[in-house]
Amino acid sequence: GELLVREGDVSFQLLFLTVGTIHFSHKGVLIKSLDPAKQSLQSPCVGEVGFFTAAEQPFTMMVDEAGYAHCLVLSLQNYMQLTRIYPEQHETVLNNVLSVYGVDITGKETETVKRKGKQREADQGQIPRIRALILKALRNANMSSLSTLIDAAVMGNSVEIMRVVHMGTDIDTVNYDGQTVLHIMAKCGF
Repeated sequence: GELLVREGDVSFQLLFLTVGTIHFSHKGVLIKSLDPAKQSLQSPCVGEVGFFTAAEQPFTMMVDEAGYAHCLVLSLQNYMQLTRIYPEQHETVLNNVLSVYGVDITGKETETVKRKGKQREADQGQIPRIRALILKALRNANMSSLSTLIDAAVMGNSVEIMRVVHMGTDIDTVNYDGQTVLHIMAKCGF
């Protein structure tokens, strides 16, 4: 079959399967197959963990050898354009994706794992592995976002600060000197 996503890669596309079958494997072992016609699903989303969190893809995804798959594709570039217009929506979507794996937007583990996630991957024991990939990616993203947040605070750019906060960065995060964004802005005269 045709390779759609390789395990360990970072995805810049979100796929919505409309027709056909996609097989998911981990280290060469088949984990599950997804076919909207057989499972009464409308265009299931494929690759959302890696796409929304910049985590390594937890599975290799291949099109069924005997058939084909038709997917609608949302590129990361187009998604980022949408989040510039509706920044609060990214936080909502990201929280929904993360809650399936018991993680919040700041990268903290939560006790709550949505039932949908349990039904989807827990039988194969995948949630702890995927959660670890997500936590690693969120820690890296939070470090990068903190840098952007501090730069915006130094420049007094409140629009950029709000954008970064809506993307999931904790406004109360401190820099290496223990200063929050508010401290930095006050120190810089804003």
